[in-house]
Amino acid sequence: MIALEILYCALIMVSLVNSILLIWLGLTVLLNAERRDWGIGLAVGGLFAGGAVFIGQSAVLTESRIDIGPQLNVWWPLVWTGLVITPLAWYVAMLWHVGYWKEIKSALRRRHRFLLAFCLALLLLLAGLLVIARPLPFTITGMHLDLSAKPACFGIPLIVLIYPPFTLLCMSLSLYALLRPGPIKREISSPARQRARPWIITASLALLEVSLVVVGLLIWILLHYTPNTFRLVFDQLTLYFFWLDLAVCLLITVAVISLGQAIVAYEIFTGRTLPTFGLRRQWHYALVLAVGYGAVVGIGEAISISSAYVLILATGIVAATFAFFGWRSFQERERYMRNLRPFVTSEHFYDALLAMNPQTAPEGAASSFAALTHDLLGAKAACLVPTGSLSSLVSAPLVYPAGKDPAMNLKEIAAKCKEPTAMVFPVDPAKYCGAIWAIPLWSNRGLMGVFFLGEKSDRGLYSQEEIEIARLSGERLLDTIAGANLAQRLMALQRQRFIENQVIDQQSRRTLHDEILPSLHAAMLNLGAKADGDKKEEALAQLAEVHRRISALLREMPSGAASQVGKLGLIPALRQMVEMEFRQDFTGIDWQIDAEAEKQASSIPALTGDVIFYAAKEAIRNAARHGRGDDVGRALHLRISAAWRDGLELQIADDGIGLEPKPEPLPTGGQGLSLHSTMMAVIGGLLTTDDKPGIGTTMTIFLPQSSWQTG
Repeated sequence: MIALEILYCALIMVSLVNSILLIWLGLTVLLNAERRDWGIGLAVGGLFAGGAVFIGQSAVLTESRIDIGPQLNVWWPLVWTGLVITPLAWYVAMLWHVGYWKEIKSALRRRHRFLLAFCLALLLLLAGLLVIARPLPFTITGMHLDLSAKPACFGIPLIVLIYPPFTLLCMSLSLYALLRPGPIKREISSPARQRARPWIITASLALLEVSLVVVGLLIWILLHYTPNTFRLVFDQLTLYFFWLDLAVCLLITVAVISLGQAIVAYEIFTGRTLPTFGLRRQWHYALVLAVGYGAVVGIGEAISISSAYVLILATGIVAATFAFFGWRSFQERERYMRNLRPFVTSEHFYDALLAMNPQTAPEGAASSFAALTHDLLGAKAACLVPTGSLSSLVSAPLVYPAGKDPAMNLKEIAAKCKEPTAMVFPVDPAKYCGAIWAIPLWSNRGLMGVFFLGEKSDRGLYSQEEIEIARLSGERLLDTIAGANLAQRLMALQRQRFIENQVIDQQSRRTLHDEILPSLHAAMLNLGAKADGDKKEEALAQLAEVHRRISALLREMPSGAASQVGKLGLIPALRQMVEMEFRQDFTGIDWQIDAEAEKQASSIPALTGDVIFYAAKEAIRNAARHGRGDDVGRALHLRISAAWRDGLELQIADDGIGLEPKPEPLPTGGQGLSLHSTMMAVIGGLLTTDDKPGIGTTMTIFLPQSSWQTG
């Protein structure tokens, strides 16, 4: 009797655990699904059907302990409905998981379409038999087992003959589909699907073993059937059938836990591309609650404790479990706050703004990136690379671990990042410094950078929350660094302009007071006196010198005149400027202007056009000034080209000796390349330099269409 009580307790416990977990998984899939389509509905329905089976089993076990009689007939419809629906629901869910409905002409679809139709026909037949057979095949009348339900074949109910091969066929085909799945459409889903595969196969094998046990049990009942079979089971074979029932329930528990692990850790049914970390933690809590609740109720029923006391104990278990959940949630929150502290502390932006070196990143950017990579994401390596207009404002990529070479080709990544909907995609670690994922970072002006993530330290998968944290934090870091460097450069420009204005003001005062005014006074004296012709000639010469000095002074002072871009358009203004100021500086000038580029350039706003105009002028001035080097007799050719590539691309190329090895960190006269790259970034453009010593320099100015056009 002690063994029987232990088995009875274990059966109730396992039944309650299975029912709680299956219902929890069904609701979790339903509430967390990305899209609630028919596939989600089918998966949820299968999970609920399994939960209904174990709810019915728990009720039957509880009722049978008090009295075995017709009152058990209330639960048989629920149990049998769940038993009939679950096998096909599992088969269809596995087909949906492996991509059966993704492609109409796939090999997977050809292999399973007739088998699926046959299984569906069997399900409809079984459903009809459940409605027609009154009473149900296993109807209890007193202590007798009634197997006289119609229709029957050779005296055996037809539903009993059809159900065993039906469940065996569904489970076998499910395993067959998992072993030969269809192709994966989304590359990002491949790692999760591969890691979920052993869990799903384990669940399918466990359910297949359950089917074999059920088939064997039904065969035994048919072979040993007598009107007193039910009495024989409960009087003489109770212990053996309880062991068999417990083994079946434990196999199903293995399948449920394996399925739950695949759902919460790899998102196989919710339709999401990445797992959710919080869902995995809640699954562990659900396991604890189910086991605790089932153990209390099972022990209470086994030792015949009053139902009121069992209810009180179960309520205490639920309360204690939720208190534990709350404590764990608080601990998780504290851990996240510690990890997020580097991101909420001051970036010392004011100190960075007043720094004399505008090429350095703000203080704390590198440490924040290291904390993000190591503490929050748990990655072995990571790299944050700016692109587009930000590449001129962020001096170097952020790399973890520090000192690793971040050299990589971003053209392939840029080709995959055409739309902001691209969240994350896999990359080749050999090409991208050990990174396995690339996360595009977007701004209102388009792609602003790429966050490369290496493998996790625990070799696990990145969760949905971790990818979102990486994306948002990466965008914030790039914005912070770019904003600080932009402010530093503008402050440096303002300092230099202030110094220049002071110097020009002092020079102007000295020239006017010490040179021009005395000369003008002497000329006035010479003209006022009744002097001969020589005195008048001398006075005229003095006035001419004064005029020359005033003209030179005006030329040296900053010009406030507007450019011709607003009047002529960008390309005509460039032509006029080159012909008037730089014609004598080059051996030849070649213009390659596309008609579409010139047409689109004419619609650029005047202020934006001025920025491009002066950046191009600086590039041409650099070519004229440095292209020949020390050889003043060297031939020097200039090529100016404009093309339309979803934006204006303007190139200024020369065949000179190239730029100096160490470009100036600050603009010399307020017109250096550093200033112009900053101004291009302000208007949403990009200025890049391709310098080849001995061959020439190519300066590329690119302004995307979206920066000044909305359609």
